[in-house]
Amino acid sequence: MNKPVAKGKKVTKVLVRGGKNTIVDAYASETAYAYTEKGNRAKVTVKIKRDWSVKAPLRKGDQVAVAKVYVDGKYVSDAPLIVKQNVTKGWITSEAYISNLGAMVLGPTLVVLIVIACLVKRRRKKAAVPIGKHDKGRDK
Repeated sequence: MNKPVAKGKKVTKVLVRGGKNTIVDAYASETAYAYTEKGNRAKVTVKIKRDWSVKAPLRKGDQVAVAKVYVDGKYVSDAPLIVKQNVTKGWITSEAYISNLGAMVLGPTLVVLIVIACLVKRRRKKAAVPIGKHDKGRDK
């Protein structure tokens, strides 16, 4: 008997749309067993079936996915995956899976890049001299 998914263990991460945190850990709420004969080299695999419509707010204990256990390609058991933290609603950027922290870092960075681009453009404009203006004041 194998325990490919043990109760309380972190199994995967899940995307949460509209949450303060947009990526949260998912833990097994119960143990999933895989029964094999002793000495049998059966291939035990675990596939995660995610709920792609997970939206905030989430409460501790909400199910967000299922871990399905297969032995030699045949389904044998599963374990619900839950979150162990509350996820509150986030800012408008969290609808695009950008967390509040990501927005706080990304926003000022974009502003700085736009200011730099404007300054560079202004310098290039001032440095550009029309053709024929180079010879002004030169003796011919």
